[in-house]
Amino acid sequence: MIIQRLVSLMIICLFIISCSDNETNNFPPRDFNVIAVKSDFNNITFRWTESTDPENSIIKYNAYIAKNIDSSEYELVAANITEELVVGADVINVNGQNISIDPPEDPEFKFVYIATNLTHNTNYKIKIIAHDQEGNQTISYLHASTQKDNFYPSVYKIKNEPQRYYTKLDLDISDNSSDNQSIELYLNGNLHNTYFIENQFDSRVFIVSELTESTSYNGRIFVTDNNGNMSVPYDFEFTTFGNTYIGDLEFSEQEEIDLFATNNYLGINGNLTITNSHNFTNFNAFNTLEIVSGNISIANQSANESPPTIGFETLNKINGDLVLHNFNPSDIFNNLKSVTGTLEIDGPKQSDSQSIFEVLTSVGNLEINENYYDTYPVHELRGFNSLVKIDGKLSISSTDLRNINFLVNVIEINNGIQINDNYILTDFCGLEIAINSNGLIGNYSISLNAYNPTVDDIVSGNCSQ
Repeated sequence: MIIQRLVSLMIICLFIISCSDNETNNFPPRDFNVIAVKSDFNNITFRWTESTDPENSIIKYNAYIAKNIDSSEYELVAANITEELVVGADVINVNGQNISIDPPEDPEFKFVYIATNLTHNTNYKIKIIAHDQEGNQTISYLHASTQKDNFYPSVYKIKNEPQRYYTKLDLDISDNSSDNQSIELYLNGNLHNTYFIENQFDSRVFIVSELTESTSYNGRIFVTDNNGNMSVPYDFEFTTFGNTYIGDLEFSEQEEIDLFATNNYLGINGNLTITNSHNFTNFNAFNTLEIVSGNISIANQSANESPPTIGFETLNKINGDLVLHNFNPSDIFNNLKSVTGTLEIDGPKQSDSQSIFEVLTSVGNLEINENYYDTYPVHELRGFNSLVKIDGKLSISSTDLRNINFLVNVIEINNGIQINDNYILTDFCGLEIAINSNGLIGNYSISLNAYNPTVDDIVSGNCSQ
């Protein structure tokens, strides 16, 4: 009897303990399935079925991805996913980007995520964790691969800018992975070195150096992407220059001029334009020039900043115009003897110890103009000590000059004089030699200056006030 009572008591205790455990245990979410429904070069779309919780807790999902099926290090790509895919939806939002999706073949796979910006032809391991409000979790794994990129790159346009010893190639390349191509360049059948400079929008710029001057080259380019896909060869031809550059040049940065300096050109058959010259430290690239058969234009574009004053050390002739805008040429053009076109100086800049164009003997036209916003006006222009001939017109307008003594050695002015709107100009004695030696041909127009002498005034010695 006693034994029966003990057995009954033990059964009752076990029942009570069992009930207590059922009341305190909280079970993890139920198992669910995950599948890959689509992959391309860069993305993998995966879906999974709903996981439910035994205690009816709210389930959320975290998505992880590893770039190696053997890796144990995952990257969290999406957290706390709760939104089910709406039936008929064809777009989902992934990290702020709307991406098109295909409807699922099995509507049970009602959750979806797209892993983006992946690598071509790579195996990935995906992990989806379903977790309830109490922190219990259930994990489902998936292996998936991105596709191999079978898109062959192509070079569909090339800009070639040959120089004396190098050429610059601007390549437009069509490919899925624009930053991962290798370039092979052959010149006259031989593999040749190139080095990359920069990306420019959809193109890539390369320099091909160590070339021979005055030489014709047959070029062939192959582009290979990081999946080993090689382009159809692109063929082109070019000829390097000799000691003269043919064409127009424009520079706005010091790096451009430094690269040009490697050519050691003796001449330029074209126009040379330098803008924002206050950005430059030197013009040494032009120290080997002897002649420019075109125009030279140098603009400072900042009235209170000084551009470099080194360069053009051997240039002796310009068969065109020389235009200087807010620019001090005191230490350059030291050997310039002739300007066939117009020498135009806008807003002359000069300190008390400087003189300009000391060996210049002749110009076509000479124009001196002032910029009204110049903070440091020039009252006396010094230099031109060798200038004897102005083969065209002399024009001086709207300056702060007090005199024009820099013209004192000029013997010929062959297409007239126009000097006006110089509000403090009172001394015209720099014209005495030209006028008294009958070296003036053409109209004589002097007006709206502080003093306006006639030809007879200058001949009679009344050249200043």
